[in-house]
Amino acid sequence: MKIEINKKKHEIKPASELTVKEYIDFFSKISPGAGNFEALICYISVITGLDYQDIDKIDIDNNSIRRLSAYVGKIYAPNEFQSLDYFYHKKTGKRIYKASLNWRTMGVRKLIEERKTENQLELAVYLLAVYVAGNYDNEKIEEIYNELMAYNAASVYGFIIFFFKGLLTGRKSGNNFFKRLKKKAFTSIAKLLSK
Repeated sequence: MKIEINKKKHEIKPASELTVKEYIDFFSKISPGAGNFEALICYISVITGLDYQDIDKIDIDNNSIRRLSAYVGKIYAPNEFQSLDYFYHKKTGKRIYKASLNWRTMGVRKLIEERKTENQLELAVYLLAVYVAGNYDNEKIEEIYNELMAYNAASVYGFIIFFFKGLLTGRKSGNNFFKRLKKKAFTSIAKLLSK
């Protein structure tokens, strides 16, 4: 679907086609408690690359808003994606299954401690990159992490959804390090999801 903003046409894609990077950008910009209109404006900003404040000032008629909103569809929170049993990495041909993931190894713990991020969505993708890499080579992990940013958000977050659900259901498993990590990294997403 094309929309005109400041006399220039922009192609808008449905939310089901969001990449991981666009998905992270959207949730980084949107404020907790945002209404549907604000979410739609933020979505347009992420997809077009236009500044959020510039888009907020344009005049869009109600009919166009309804059509655009119906076209974009629902933007799922991380815990709302359809759960996937495995993740398929295209470049390596690897399938990663949930049962094979062990978040408590010392190597994974060290990598997480070294990763300076407050963004829970990025952290979850980074953890997936660690398991796709199959070793603790930082260069390889970063390469895979960057590749994953271009994947469809539903295929990535649909697999790592269990990581978010563990936090939101209040399950208390794992050692103290992982409890602290989840509390620190996932507080803001929990606020978004509770609105």
